[in-house]
Amino acid sequence: MLEQIRAFDPKSAERLSVGRNPKRILRCIEVYRTAGKTQTELNALQTAAESPYTVTKIGLTAADREVLYERINRRVDVMLADGLLDEARAFYSAASGQTACAAIGYKELLPYLNGELTLEECVENLKRATRRYAKRQLTWFRRDPLIHWFEIDRLSFEDILTSALNIINKDCSYD
Repeated sequence: MLEQIRAFDPKSAERLSVGRNPKRILRCIEVYRTAGKTQTELNALQTAAESPYTVTKIGLTAADREVLYERINRRVDVMLADGLLDEARAFYSAASGQTACAAIGYKELLPYLNGELTLEECVENLKRATRRYAKRQLTWFRRDPLIHWFEIDRLSFEDILTSALNIINKDCSYD
């Protein structure tokens, strides 16, 4: 399939050969056959077109990382109380797709379902994986200079909401 792509879209073929992602390779062929344009052409058109939307980015963080981690830990506890374990059990008994198997949540509970670890160990692994994911997200999003950040441990919900609405109204004004 990569050879097919190489014939009509060498740039995409080069990019796709690095990752060897079969779903993306197939999608590239589908796009070409249905749209009549290569993925490279469509990407160029998309980036060249000016967006008709005004985008305002609001980010929430915590000055004290322990506050964020405690909120993550509480959220995992709520998810478990709301049936995450039963959901994971049903998911694995249905043998669903690989994407969901790789997502944080189910895979950390699998060792418990298989009798390999205690529930407490798996819950701690789930909390740790979620905290690490949050740290990676913050690292990624902090590179975006357009995000207006608010610290949840320094401002009240009402102050964050008021400030965010002011930013949105300013960004969306059509003077």
